[in-house]
Amino acid sequence: MKQQNGFTLIEMLLVLSVVGVFSTLALSHAAVQEQKREEQHFFELLEQDIHFAQS
Repeated sequence: MKQQNGFTLIEMLLVLSVVGVFSTLALSHAAVQEQKREEQHFFELLEQDIHFAQS
């Protein structure tokens, strides 16, 4: 019987599918975090501007 070396096409497709799903989830989470950071930065600058205008 011939010894099998390497991976089958199904195994490779399965691994690539799992990697694709995880990378999609990570990128979508990163986009949400970036938007929250930008929003927080905006409000920090707004607060500084209000304090500056009051003084």
